[in-house]
Amino acid sequence: MTRVFTSETSNETPHVIAAKWALRHEDGPLRAEEQHAFEQWIAADATHALAWEDVNWALDAPARHAASPELLDIRSAALTARAVEPRRSPRYLAVLASVAAATIIALLASPLVPDNPTPGGQMGASPEQNGAVYRTAIGERSSITLPDGSVVTLDTDSELHVDFNGHRRGLNLVRGQALFEVAKATRPFVVNARGRMITALGTRFNVRIDGPKVRVALLHGLVRVDAAMQPTGKGKSARMPETVMRAGEIMEASDTRQSVAVAPNVEQAASWKTGQLVFNDTPLASAVAEINRYTVQPIAIADVAVENYRISGVFRSADPRQFAVSMTEILPVRVHFREDGTAVLRARTP
Repeated sequence: MTRVFTSETSNETPHVIAAKWALRHEDGPLRAEEQHAFEQWIAADATHALAWEDVNWALDAPARHAASPELLDIRSAALTARAVEPRRSPRYLAVLASVAAATIIALLASPLVPDNPTPGGQMGASPEQNGAVYRTAIGERSSITLPDGSVVTLDTDSELHVDFNGHRRGLNLVRGQALFEVAKATRPFVVNARGRMITALGTRFNVRIDGPKVRVALLHGLVRVDAAMQPTGKGKSARMPETVMRAGEIMEASDTRQSVAVAPNVEQAASWKTGQLVFNDTPLASAVAEINRYTVQPIAIADVAVENYRISGVFRSADPRQFAVSMTEILPVRVHFREDGTAVLRARTP
């Protein structure tokens, strides 16, 4: 039977409905019609997204703070209620909603709160940081702690603008790539990347701008990608649908299309944070292009014939010279270093 939980069909609060959806997610993958109903509910009102974030954050709290007996007791009470009420009666749903609310209150009242307010207790951006612009040079990475406690790691040759206000925590990724680790707060956390508005619902996600394309990899939680205007010809445009992404998914979007797919190794999308680049059966030309993002002496490929050779492995982004040498060990290519140190890859001749 398809479960559809909406505010319109009952007097239940968004937190109670979010708790019901949390239970349904625990049962396993949603059916297509359920997924559609869930996404519609999330997108219908900003309070729904915040309620979903609250419930998941609350239920995950013991995992984050395993040493806290109080939080473990709360989680234990929820699990006990679930065992007693296998059919999930209204009483059990009320218990779960109460558990979520109790956990939220407990955390907000305790020193475990992950929100890191600025001096004076203000949750808004500090004057010296709001409106700030952060840039990284080629080959550089930088970690930024935002006023709400969220952490942004900027990749090579990237630019980020901070625009916090009383209504939302806004960021604009102008170019490059960034990993966002979002702290719990009541205001939405929104990243603008080439017109795509990515709203975090308590999560960890990676955003990359690659020419006209935007790539979002969701490592944990949920994000909502708001609609963008799609040109249809003759000076007209149409609105592309909103997308709610779940952990393990990658979305690729351009001005004319977008697609979402499950990635078996989504964590690899953020491997650059530790200075590693992971290639899985990747064309040599694509791997070289990725390495070249991290160096002012880009590797060159002299023979078109070798561009489609495939490589797999883990390589250091900060050492393009070693990458070029490694290619001679795993592929039928040779490397020549010019006087300026630039590596040139050619087909190996007999």
